[in-house]
Amino acid sequence: MADDDDFSEEEEGLEYMLGFARSPEGGPASLLRHQFPSKMGGRPAWLDPVHLPTRDQLTCQATGQPLNFLLQVYAPLEAEREDAFHRALFLFVTPQGPAVTKPGAVRAFRCQLPRKNPYYSFEPPKPDDLAPPDLPAAAVESSLAADPWRTLEAEPAVAAACKASSAGTGNGTGNGNSSTQGAGSGKPAPNKVSLHLYPELELDVEPEDRETEQEDAALTKLMEDYDSRVESEGELTEEEVPEEVLNQVEENCPIDRKHFAMFQARVSCAPDQVIRYCFRDGASPLWPSPANLPTLADVPPCKRCGAPRKFEFQVMPQLLNHLQQDEMDPAALDWGTIVVYTCSKSCSGPPGGAKYDEEFVWVQPS
Repeated sequence: MADDDDFSEEEEGLEYMLGFARSPEGGPASLLRHQFPSKMGGRPAWLDPVHLPTRDQLTCQATGQPLNFLLQVYAPLEAEREDAFHRALFLFVTPQGPAVTKPGAVRAFRCQLPRKNPYYSFEPPKPDDLAPPDLPAAAVESSLAADPWRTLEAEPAVAAACKASSAGTGNGTGNGNSSTQGAGSGKPAPNKVSLHLYPELELDVEPEDRETEQEDAALTKLMEDYDSRVESEGELTEEEVPEEVLNQVEENCPIDRKHFAMFQARVSCAPDQVIRYCFRDGASPLWPSPANLPTLADVPPCKRCGAPRKFEFQVMPQLLNHLQQDEMDPAALDWGTIVVYTCSKSCSGPPGGAKYDEEFVWVQPS
């Protein structure tokens, strides 16, 4: 679903949104579900907190092990769809890095709600609404039984810690060091969750500020660095060339190196980006490599309504820097990019149907 000329084509009228992993300015309570966050790590901030994905859905199909929660993106369609006033995408990954490119090792789920729903106020939350609205006891019990992370159990402690912190600082934001991993301590909450929790950070989303001149300058610098070293030191082996220079663009360089250099030049406009998002028609992923790309036939239509799926967002390799992995761990995650394709109609099921629809994921190797 991409070709070698993708980088040279102008995507006229398309604006990509970039996500950056940052400590939440509003403290960890700002990442609870009633704030409709985009975030990575910690526990899932379930949009529908009761009708959760099944245990089978939350299992890695390649290893049979429980998936780890990686991130979620709040992507409402309130201007277009009444039933998707609130809409979020959740991404889960295998705990075994070598399996990450296998089918079912990375799984994505879409959930959406109308503005009037049983879980949240019709109006946006107020600054002092640190905790989500209360749920009936039966709903809480049902959620905890289905949720490996037992998120509803952790929420009160997070809100209480932020309230105590704001009372001490007077700014209402907390110290930014606690998370839904524990009640302000960074330790697991008393529910004894055994799943691995990645560091919890907000995904701060901004429009891409793309300057073609800046990309051209980045490409030119790559070539100049390479030529300068060759002039002073002679031809260099791959082992001697720095990684950023190895991918310089020359007329006779292999297509994969040329492609990656162009990828790097585009990313250099915002090198810390961890996600790229655009649900507009004609949007496409930014591929690090021309190899291992999906064809149209590889991306199946929506199982519910039969509409074709289209690109919605991708996870960049820079996100790996925020996972605090041991680089020597053979199970550590690694990828070139993770691309999520979703139902082009963003269809909703019947009232009593599943609330988390699985979408399609393509993982390009590092």
